[in-house]
Amino acid sequence: ASEAVAVAVALNATNWPKAYLVGIELTSRRGSMRMAEQRRRGGFRGDEAAILEAASVNADWSVHDSLEELAKLCETARLRVCGRTYQRLESANGQTMVGKGKLEEIATAIIENEADAIIFDDELNLAQQRNILSELINIGNIPASTQILDRTQLVLQIFSERAKTREAKTQVALARAEYMLPRLATFMTTGAGMELRGGSAGGGSGGGGAYLRGAGETQLEMDKRLFGKRIQRLRSELESIASKRQATRKRNIEQTQDIPLIALVGYTNAGKTSLLNALVDATAAARSDEQQLYADDKLFATLDPTTRRIILPRGRVCKFTDTVGFLQKLPTRLIASFRATLEEINDACLLIHVVDASSDLAKRHVDAVNAIISQLGASDIPQIRCLNKLDRYEENLAASNDNDHVDPAALEIGARVIARTSATSGDGIHELLEQIEDALSSMNEPITALVPFTEGHLLNMVYTKGTVIELEHLDSGTRIHARVPPTLRAKLLEFAVDEA
Repeated sequence: ASEAVAVAVALNATNWPKAYLVGIELTSRRGSMRMAEQRRRGGFRGDEAAILEAASVNADWSVHDSLEELAKLCETARLRVCGRTYQRLESANGQTMVGKGKLEEIATAIIENEADAIIFDDELNLAQQRNILSELINIGNIPASTQILDRTQLVLQIFSERAKTREAKTQVALARAEYMLPRLATFMTTGAGMELRGGSAGGGSGGGGAYLRGAGETQLEMDKRLFGKRIQRLRSELESIASKRQATRKRNIEQTQDIPLIALVGYTNAGKTSLLNALVDATAAARSDEQQLYADDKLFATLDPTTRRIILPRGRVCKFTDTVGFLQKLPTRLIASFRATLEEINDACLLIHVVDASSDLAKRHVDAVNAIISQLGASDIPQIRCLNKLDRYEENLAASNDNDHVDPAALEIGARVIARTSATSGDGIHELLEQIEDALSSMNEPITALVPFTEGHLLNMVYTKGTVIELEHLDSGTRIHARVPPTLRAKLLEFAVDEA
């Protein structure tokens, strides 16, 4: 009973802490470039910096769009948005991000709304966080307990709650540690390597901490050094996990080289996981020991890539994998940490680009995802653009009187193959499966063969790995005309015959 009460309290939005959102709209190219450079800092390699550039805020995104997305992130993190504001600037204020007049407006709003936190849409450094709180206390006498947060902290918190596997937890832990390292300002009793000092939970010289210090080393310097060691351990652990996963991937590819891998990609909350559940339910591949994947109408409801084996309507076996969703202004450290996971997209022979057609920002979501796919070197992989949540689009259109909703036809521009689905109602799922089969079939090579009855296993492989076009049972064997993967075609060549 107490557990049920606790859950009910947690789910009741009226009990959530209140957050006030603040954004900036940069009016000069120089200011925008300076902000982009600040996001790129962190010593990433050139390829990681390129992905970061693709994931950074797009010029087409307005400050209103970005704040709306920030509000959805707050909802995912169980924060209740009580207000929002923004300021147009040539460049961000290096001390407080926004000007003094805007800080006065924010202080008044915090008092009126009794907000618990102020969340900035761009990353703040430690000095800015301190200065903002100090100025707000002086201007409006706001509570000193008010938290000054940024989008990066919010996303990292969401990722830490969503991570389930060892790899995902390590990826998020590394990203959080790298974010915290330059922000260490006071002696930390936990989280900064306290376990390495001999176990003292009290003052700076307790336990075995004293012998770790060099000449003239301050407590803060020691904290940073120990925190740096923790980052090194996490990086080593992540490299070890990635190496094992790569070996497993290579082995799986060799064992199932004729089974195509199809990756579902898209912006966060586009409905990728729900679509994969719908595809599994619509085929004969669902096994009693496989539960449906968790899916929710939240940003980053799932983080861990999951693969499902599916039998298509014509009998072909393939694997579908669900990937982590994309986001504009994705924190730099998460991009670096999740790079190895994202690179699995390159193993796919077909991408299903899932788009939330009900979102007013759908077109910008498409552009953001395509940019990251291009930077990952996967732009040459064939795509099916799947316009999902069409049922919700129609509901939104019927309930509103404005013309702000994006026409799904506009989302088809630039795509070679289009699918329209609703993972919730099941509409369009069978048509999508047909399109997938057609796309896979076009990648195979044609062959006509007379397969002896003693080689029946080859016929079974044709059914599961290829597409049968024509079949005829003769006295000497089974004559089959099909499109099959190159490796299977090589096995059938000794039985090849001319087309009749």
